[in-house]
Amino acid sequence: MVVFRRYMKLTPLFLSILTACVLYHTVAHTQHAPLPDPTVKDFHFQFAPHMNNNFALDLYTHVAKDRPGQNLFFSPYSIVSALTMTAEGARGETTLQMGTVLRFPEQVRRSDDTGVPWDTASIHTEMATLKRLLLREDRPHEINVANSLWLEQTYSFRPQFLAILNETYGAAARQVDFIFNADPTRIQINNWVEEQTKNKIKDLLAPGTIEADTRLVLANAIYFKGNWTDEFDESETQPEDFTLLDGSSVQVPLMSQRSLRTHYAELRPDGTPNIPGLNEDPPSFDSPPNPDGFQILELEYRGRDLAMAILLPKKHTGLPALEKELTTDRLTQWLDAEERRKVHVFLPKFKLEEKISLKQTLSAMGIPKAFEPNGFLGMSDAADA
Repeated sequence: MVVFRRYMKLTPLFLSILTACVLYHTVAHTQHAPLPDPTVKDFHFQFAPHMNNNFALDLYTHVAKDRPGQNLFFSPYSIVSALTMTAEGARGETTLQMGTVLRFPEQVRRSDDTGVPWDTASIHTEMATLKRLLLREDRPHEINVANSLWLEQTYSFRPQFLAILNETYGAAARQVDFIFNADPTRIQINNWVEEQTKNKIKDLLAPGTIEADTRLVLANAIYFKGNWTDEFDESETQPEDFTLLDGSSVQVPLMSQRSLRTHYAELRPDGTPNIPGLNEDPPSFDSPPNPDGFQILELEYRGRDLAMAILLPKKHTGLPALEKELTTDRLTQWLDAEERRKVHVFLPKFKLEEKISLKQTLSAMGIPKAFEPNGFLGMSDAADA
């Protein structure tokens, strides 16, 4: 959720709470480029996966630093989508900063236009294609990706800006009265978010968030519900001890599956596989001691085109060290090291709710201009933009 006020300053971005976290396994990509046929599942992405995954881990690093020891839950795809749409209305140094932080590829950088430094047509094409592939009719899971624009009815927005966001992201524009009906409009936006997420996200915008000087609210909502390819047997869920970062333990309902055949690897601290060796007395194959290593496991959703990747340090104190090593290239290396094998899986049932203001975080990541006046002149032809 991105809120713009009268002088097109980006106010805090509120992160919606999702029903599930989607991690893409593939890590690789102002005229409108033609959209590829959404039924073509082997479309070759050049930019979008790189952008999403690199930004995701960069954002995770910054947010984790600001919230040490706390659980984190956010959707990088949602934030990348919202900021990419927002960047279309930015100009000058604001656009340059946003494209850099979002990892726009150097090949779309313009050398002769400082006002509009990125040729974003191919990026929008890939983001639109990714959205259409997620929403394809034969998908085996339930997912909804929705975007909308809420426009102050007396304000003049640039038609090209609205057209790109509508045609590429399906962000339909709604004219509303922020000046005299700010709070009723806030409730209307909250109701839209609640409807798009099947009542999972309620009262996203708190009272006072929308004011009379608001000119635009850009809303992005994602709902995902998937069934595991190999579902957990509810009768196997039992209360067990779960060790926290500080060494204490709490009782949690622990789901379990025995002899599950899935992608798994045990890795050393440097990310290389900890390969079992043959012991002679008694004869057996055992993994060498690896107290500072970690495990990686993928649980596939039905259809096998999406999966949840789980990283688990061998020590309960090992998470900070693992986080420091987490980059896109290393994650790719770790996933590539997996082999399909039989494992015993124990996973706690959990529910996370999070509301994060990313103003300070995004500024620290490199886009402080987005939170200053007049950074988004491309949204409007109005004199006070």
